[in-house]
Amino acid sequence: MDAKALQKIPKEYNGVRLETSVMDFSSGVFPFHQLDGILMANSLHYVRDKEPFLGRLMNALKEDGCFLLVDYDMNKANHWVPYPLPIAAAEELFLKCNVQSFEVLNKRRSVFGDRMMYAMLVKK
Repeated sequence: MDAKALQKIPKEYNGVRLETSVMDFSSGVFPFHQLDGILMANSLHYVRDKEPFLGRLMNALKEDGCFLLVDYDMNKANHWVPYPLPIAAAEELFLKCNVQSFEVLNKRRSVFGDRMMYAMLVKK
């Protein structure tokens, strides 16, 4: 929702065209279709009702599209992570979305506190 921050993102990187949009992604409106990929970093934990939201995202991907999720591997909510999605819950959620595969790529400690973070690649 920060247009100035989005302007700092290049329009192309290593031959990949990047599109940004100023919007409230959790509002229920997702105006994109036939996407090659979606990256959600430190954001899915703001969505309370994740299953229908992820269903809309998966429908926006091409048949061979990818979804890259970066989030905290924690169970307890706090002010900054109101609806946490630990790895086990993410795996259950993606199974409900009938994805082809998902894989945890890496884990590391966050620079904020002592929480672990993870990156998960999901293939439609």
